[in-house]
Amino acid sequence: MSSLIALFPLEVVLFPGTPLPLHIFEPRYKEMIGECLAHGSTFGVIRALEQGVSDVGCTAEIVTVTKEYPDGRLDIVTEGRKRFEVLHLNQERSFLRAEVLLIEDEPGIPATEETARAVQLHSEILTMAGAIQDLSAAD
Repeated sequence: MSSLIALFPLEVVLFPGTPLPLHIFEPRYKEMIGECLAHGSTFGVIRALEQGVSDVGCTAEIVTVTKEYPDGRLDIVTEGRKRFEVLHLNQERSFLRAEVLLIEDEPGIPATEETARAVQLHSEILTMAGAIQDLSAAD
Protein backbone atom coordinates (compact mmCIF):
# COMPACT_ATOMS: atom_id res chain seq x y z
CA MET A 1 0.00 0.00 0.00
CA SER A 2 1.40 3.38 -0.95
CA SER A 3 1.08 6.71 0.85
CA LEU A 4 1.87 10.37 0.16
CA ILE A 5 4.57 11.80 2.43
CA ALA A 6 6.53 15.05 2.62
CA LEU A 7 10.17 14.76 1.53
CA PHE A 8 13.27 16.46 2.89
CA PRO A 9 16.07 16.05 0.31
CA LEU A 10 19.49 16.15 1.99
CA GLU A 11 23.04 15.23 1.10
CA VAL A 12 22.90 12.41 3.67
CA VAL A 13 21.47 8.91 3.85
CA LEU A 14 19.27 8.11 6.85
CA PHE A 15 18.94 4.55 8.14
CA PRO A 16 16.22 3.08 10.37
CA GLY A 17 17.07 3.57 14.05
CA THR A 18 19.65 6.30 13.35
CA PRO A 19 19.27 9.75 14.93
CA LEU A 20 19.49 12.82 12.70
CA PRO A 21 19.59 16.33 14.21
CA LEU A 22 18.31 19.04 11.86
CA HIS A 23 18.23 22.84 11.83
CA ILE A 24 15.06 23.91 10.03
CA PHE A 25 15.33 27.39 8.54
CA GLU A 26 13.86 27.47 5.01
CA PRO A 27 10.20 28.62 4.94
CA ARG A 28 9.02 25.55 3.01
CA TYR A 29 10.61 23.18 5.55
CA LYS A 30 9.34 25.22 8.50
CA GLU A 31 5.87 24.69 6.99
CA MET A 32 6.49 20.98 6.43
CA ILE A 33 7.87 20.32 9.93
CA GLY A 34 5.08 22.43 11.46
CA GLU A 35 2.51 20.18 9.79
CA CYS A 36 4.36 17.04 10.91
CA LEU A 37 4.42 18.31 14.50
CA ALA A 38 0.74 19.30 14.40
CA HIS A 39 -0.34 15.89 13.04
CA GLY A 40 2.30 13.68 14.67
CA SER A 41 3.34 12.47 11.23
CA THR A 42 6.66 11.39 9.80
CA PHE A 43 8.41 12.76 6.73
CA GLY A 44 10.85 11.21 4.31
CA VAL A 45 14.57 11.93 4.22
CA ILE A 46 15.88 11.27 0.75
CA ARG A 47 19.33 11.80 -0.73
CA ALA A 48 19.55 14.86 -2.94
CA LEU A 49 21.31 14.13 -6.21
CA GLU A 50 22.66 16.46 -8.87
CA GLN A 51 19.69 15.58 -11.07
CA GLY A 52 16.79 15.11 -8.61
CA VAL A 53 16.55 12.71 -5.70
CA SER A 54 17.31 9.08 -4.96
CA ASP A 55 14.70 6.35 -5.53
CA VAL A 56 14.93 5.09 -1.93
CA GLY A 57 14.75 6.97 1.35
CA CYS A 58 13.85 6.54 5.01
CA THR A 59 10.97 7.97 7.02
CA ALA A 60 11.99 10.22 9.91
CA GLU A 61 10.06 10.66 13.13
CA ILE A 62 10.52 13.92 15.06
CA VAL A 63 11.75 12.79 18.46
CA THR A 64 12.09 16.23 20.04
CA VAL A 65 12.26 19.94 19.32
CA THR A 66 15.43 21.10 21.04
CA LYS A 67 15.11 24.82 20.27
CA GLU A 68 12.54 27.19 18.80
CA TYR A 69 13.78 30.56 17.51
CA PRO A 70 11.68 33.76 17.43
CA ASP A 71 11.81 33.80 13.59
CA GLY A 72 10.29 30.30 13.37
CA ARG A 73 13.51 28.35 12.85
CA LEU A 74 13.73 25.05 14.72
CA ASP A 75 16.38 22.67 15.96
CA ILE A 76 14.94 19.16 16.01
CA VAL A 77 16.14 15.62 16.55
CA THR A 78 14.66 12.99 14.28
CA GLU A 79 15.17 9.25 14.05
CA GLY A 80 14.97 7.02 11.01
CA ARG A 81 12.06 4.59 11.00
CA LYS A 82 11.22 2.73 7.76
CA ARG A 83 12.81 2.57 4.34
CA PHE A 84 10.67 3.50 1.37
CA GLU A 85 10.74 3.48 -2.42
CA VAL A 86 9.58 6.56 -4.34
CA LEU A 87 6.78 5.67 -6.75
CA HIS A 88 5.84 9.17 -7.92
CA LEU A 89 7.06 12.68 -7.04
CA ASN A 90 4.46 15.33 -6.24
CA GLN A 91 5.36 19.04 -6.58
CA GLU A 92 1.96 20.58 -5.79
CA ARG A 93 3.13 22.13 -2.49
CA SER A 94 6.02 24.42 -1.54
CA PHE A 95 7.92 21.31 -0.38
CA LEU A 96 8.43 18.10 -2.30
CA ARG A 97 6.15 15.16 -1.58
CA ALA A 98 6.05 11.65 -2.97
CA GLU A 99 3.83 8.66 -3.28
CA VAL A 100 5.93 5.99 -1.59
CA LEU A 101 5.89 2.29 -0.90
CA LEU A 102 7.23 1.32 2.53
CA ILE A 103 9.84 -1.43 2.44
CA GLU A 104 9.56 -4.01 5.17
CA ASP A 105 13.00 -5.04 6.34
CA GLU A 106 13.37 -8.73 6.91
CA PRO A 107 15.55 -9.25 9.97
CA GLY A 108 17.30 -12.55 10.00
CA ILE A 109 20.34 -14.42 11.09
CA PRO A 110 23.21 -14.22 8.61
CA ALA A 111 24.48 -17.45 7.11
CA THR A 112 27.50 -18.99 8.85
CA GLU A 113 29.62 -18.37 5.74
CA GLU A 114 28.69 -14.66 5.75
CA THR A 115 29.61 -14.31 9.42
CA ALA A 116 32.92 -16.10 8.92
CA ARG A 117 33.74 -13.89 5.91
CA ALA A 118 32.91 -10.71 7.88
CA VAL A 119 35.18 -11.82 10.74
CA GLN A 120 37.97 -12.62 8.24
CA LEU A 121 37.65 -9.21 6.53
CA HIS A 122 37.62 -7.45 9.91
CA SER A 123 40.81 -9.26 10.87
CA GLU A 124 42.46 -8.30 7.56
CA ILE A 125 41.51 -4.64 8.09
CA LEU A 126 42.99 -4.70 11.60
CA THR A 127 46.20 -6.21 10.23
CA MET A 128 46.47 -3.57 7.48
CA ALA A 129 45.90 -0.83 10.07
CA GLY A 130 48.50 -2.35 12.41
CA ALA A 131 45.84 -2.60 15.12
CA ILE A 132 45.20 -5.35 17.63
CA GLN A 133 41.68 -6.21 18.75
CA ASP A 134 41.29 -6.48 22.52
CA LEU A 135 38.39 -8.80 23.30
CA SER A 136 39.08 -9.01 27.06
CA ALA A 137 36.20 -6.59 27.89
CA ALA A 138 33.75 -8.62 25.76
CA ASP A 139 33.60 -11.52 28.24
